[in-house]
Amino acid sequence: MSETFPAGSGRLLEMAALRSELERRREAKAPSRPRPVVTISREYGALGAAIGRRLAERLGFAFWDRELVNRIASNLSKPVGILESLDERHHSIVLDLLAALLAKEESAGEYRRELARVIKTLAREGSAVIVGRGAQFIVRPKGALRVRVVAPVSDRVESIAQIESLSRAEAERRVREVDQHRGSFVKDAFDGTIDSAAGYDLVLDSSSFGIEGSALLIEHAYRSKFNAPG
Repeated sequence: MSETFPAGSGRLLEMAALRSELERRREAKAPSRPRPVVTISREYGALGAAIGRRLAERLGFAFWDRELVNRIASNLSKPVGILESLDERHHSIVLDLLAALLAKEESAGEYRRELARVIKTLAREGSAVIVGRGAQFIVRPKGALRVRVVAPVSDRVESIAQIESLSRAEAERRVREVDQHRGSFVKDAFDGTIDSAAGYDLVLDSSSFGIEGSALLIEHAYRSKFNAPG
């Protein structure tokens, strides 16, 4: 038995198809929304930067670590070396004055203001993985996945000893100093506590999962938080 349609139904179907096609084209032309960024805070030797770079590759995002310092140096027309001396380190007023002397009007305060401006710009542009520099205190919590990468001290010391060709005693001292500098930087710049879990969406032990496994877990957390397609 053949199926029949009311008169004019063919025209209605054509119009519906036309509307659907027009809507599809409109959506294709519309600018896509920026995808939220990921910030990664890390204990020294926990391989946070390596995990961040792998995550950026998996998501197809830009990766910002030392590149942040280079961009700020370009914006301020200052030597990268001077800004690196101010980056994620604790500064007394003496060091701040010394930096100002070496780079004319440059200071830790100016660096941090520009750092905040650059990170806010990256957050607006989206599709970026930002490592360190207290970025988790600058971005909007609802507009980013904030991650803290940790690992047991013994594992971090072993990793730094291998990477930097140091003795175990030297590596242990280096881990302790850098962790302290990073914590002081966050305290001074943002009045924050770097190892407070309340400041993050996810705290991850990289020793348990390795670089690839850690990147995969963060990717899953990102897609879950923002309902992003897999």
